Amino acid sequence: MPASRMNITDSMFYTVHIPVTIVAGLASFVMAFLAVCLVIRNPSLRQDGKRLFLVIILVCQLLQHLISAVALFLTFFTGEISPMLCSVYHLLHHWVVFMEYNCLSAMCVDCYLAICFPFRYQTMCHLQSVLLALAVLTTISLGVPLIVFLSWASSAASSKLVGGSLQLCEGYSLDSDLLLMKTLWIVLSAIWLSLSTIVIVFCYVMVYREGKKAGLITLSNKRAISTILFQVVHLSMFFAPFLLMLVFLQLPHKQIMKLSTYEAIESINFVAWTIAQLLCPVVYGLRSKEIRDAVSKLMGNLKLRMGWSSKTRPV
Repeated sequence: MPASRMNITDSMFYTVHIPVTIVAGLASFVMAFLAVCLVIRNPSLRQDGKRLFLVIILVCQLLQHLISAVALFLTFFTGEISPMLCSVYHLLHHWVVFMEYNCLSAMCVDCYLAICFPFRYQTMCHLQSVLLALAVLTTISLGVPLIVFLSWASSAASSKLVGGSLQLCEGYSLDSDLLLMKTLWIVLSAIWLSLSTIVIVFCYVMVYREGKKAGLITLSNKRAISTILFQVVHLSMFFAPFLLMLVFLQLPHKQIMKLSTYEAIESINFVAWTIAQLLCPVVYGLRSKEIRDAVSKLMGNLKLRMGWSSKTRPV
């Protein structure tokens, strides 16, 4: 493959992406398995929508890593991926990612409702308004990957793009068409995350103002404030890598930095984004007392079984 068609080398790309994807996939499998087991063994967890969203997030993460692993190994052994197959990869990969983000927004809105309804502020706490906001986010979640898919498919049909490696498919190239597609995906993703953040922040601000007026927000209401701060950090962990990727994507094209420097930054950004993705459902789940109790009970049962087996082991 000509070196001029790539922005980062094959060796660095696969050296970083393959092990990180495998480790993240195994971690997602373990967390999804534990989450499903906890929901099955504890009927009370099935009655809360946040727990369902948490399971969906973990399953989406597992599917995302599976799709990425298949694409990585396919291109690693075959050497290239066709433009049409590349567009299908983008469609599947981004649909799963956006469903995960949509669940995150739903969980944030659910926390907003938990804080909002005790204030009895009916204008902002009306269920129809919340459902409308979630419907808009869901529509964007399904529409953005479809736009990316149609863009790639259109480019493939017009023969502007030729087969190449997976990093070429993902836009790590000096080719102007590929840079345009990659920039389009990141800009649309940033717009979606910005809308989600604006909706959630606006809801929280209105709730805080009305609660302050009614004298319902006091110093003892620290859990509500900590929930708001946590949700801001929660979304920022996903939002920041998109901004960083958008900035550094343009630097090689403008020849501001060396390819080796961009190569290292892209790898660090990928690892950081993967870690943030894995940490979010873990931290969010452990914030729930019911889930903490269920995990503690499960770990206690495992310790008892291990202790029982060691006691019965013949000397």
